[in-house]
Amino acid sequence: MNTKLIYGPPGTGKTTRLINIVQDCLEDGYGSEKICYIAFTRKAAEEARHRIHLATGANPKEFPWFRTIHSLAYHQLGLSRHEVMNWYDYRKIAQTLGLQLTYGGIQEDGTVTGLSTGDRLFFMVNQAAVLGKDLRTYWEENNEDIYWYQLEQVAGTIARYKTDLGKTDFTEMVVRFTEQNLIPDVNILFVDEAQDLSPLQWKLVNKIKERVDEAYIAGDDDQAIFKWAGADVDSFIHAEGSKEVLAQSWRVPFEIASVADTLVNQIGDRVQKEWKPREGSQGSIEYVSDVNQIDMSEGSWMLLARNVYLLEQFENYCMDQGYVFTSNAKKAVNEKLLTAIQDWEMLRSGGTITMGQFKAIAEYITVKQGIKYGFKTKIKDANDEHSVNIDDLESEFGLCTSAIWHEALDRFPQREREYFLAARRRGEKLLAKPRIHISTIHGVKGGEADNVVVCTDMAFRTYQEYEQDPDSEHRVWYVAITRAKEKLWIIQPRTNRNYDI
Repeated sequence: MNTKLIYGPPGTGKTTRLINIVQDCLEDGYGSEKICYIAFTRKAAEEARHRIHLATGANPKEFPWFRTIHSLAYHQLGLSRHEVMNWYDYRKIAQTLGLQLTYGGIQEDGTVTGLSTGDRLFFMVNQAAVLGKDLRTYWEENNEDIYWYQLEQVAGTIARYKTDLGKTDFTEMVVRFTEQNLIPDVNILFVDEAQDLSPLQWKLVNKIKERVDEAYIAGDDDQAIFKWAGADVDSFIHAEGSKEVLAQSWRVPFEIASVADTLVNQIGDRVQKEWKPREGSQGSIEYVSDVNQIDMSEGSWMLLARNVYLLEQFENYCMDQGYVFTSNAKKAVNEKLLTAIQDWEMLRSGGTITMGQFKAIAEYITVKQGIKYGFKTKIKDANDEHSVNIDDLESEFGLCTSAIWHEALDRFPQREREYFLAARRRGEKLLAKPRIHISTIHGVKGGEADNVVVCTDMAFRTYQEYEQDPDSEHRVWYVAITRAKEKLWIIQPRTNRNYDI
């Protein structure tokens, strides 16, 4: 069995390289059903299927083994959706134990994340399994402010819940797949983002490798930023096989690449890689003391910070300025309210809407002078499909539809009202895909933008971890600055707990 290790520095087209090799395999006579392509996330798996469709014209269904690791295990185990633990199950267990889970869902690998005690307890139970460690040993190795009896109680409750309901979780799926040797009948294996694989996932990959003729393992150890979630970058760094480094970045300009090299060369254990910055662009770096000094009226932007609480400064700035944005920390635009505003303005311009649309508008209208008492009760039983216009609403309900939306729709927070008004004045399209994205660094890996703004401060606990394991932090900031295609903006720190770029 031949193994090729493909190292792809930022913007060098790692996935494109893998898809090109898939095409070569097809041309060499391998059937699409004989190729297994493992991606780390659903998004990456879908992207791979889409690209092979564009390259070959083949129906994505002809490639049954283009999957995430968990999708592969799920399929081979013959599971149904109701047999797998979901957010409702974890929330129910937490309620039984009187614990709070603050995160509104679970990650693709089944990890519950967050900062509450409940979040940490659930995370630790799963993490011990991901790392293949005894729970007590894992607890003793981690300096967590968690009592053992609490952790043991949570683990026992989860185990009993799964047994009673006949459920499994994401981690157990991978264990069962590996132990039962449920390897699909394939000849070639592709693995993308290998630096993010956990020890348990490496076992699965190695099981498949034993059965195939060729394996292509791709990733970038310098971008391994999920060690905290169990990623085993050392297995990728020290894997055996022929090596290929993709040497031309199509994203990162010269100035930013130079700083990136300085950061990454501080990492103690890594694969040495020489790569060239994007041709034809010098790029630039600017230091500012505050985000308010940056004009974001044009271009695509990423506003990045190490911890979630530090994103608030970016969100407040965008709201004050009327910039439409997306944020990993919170939903920037209430689309239901925005639709109600647009429907109201349509009425004012002489248009027609349905009664269902008007009911949605009515949720944001306070009964006050000029509106007939009980109008909401009256419209409750009205036919949603019935069409209404400005005359109907004035005669039936006494609504003054000449009032502009921010006077008529008054049942939503003043902060949102000011944001919408600022965005309208700026001429922003509130329903268009935002060109500004606010995120933690971990939440944006794989993305890019013309401009990247980084806040170099970090939380006390994060700084402690930085002092204990500087290599992991060098990788995090390497990922952050290499998202930039043109310009990097660095906000000067306000505390002594920061990363020096």
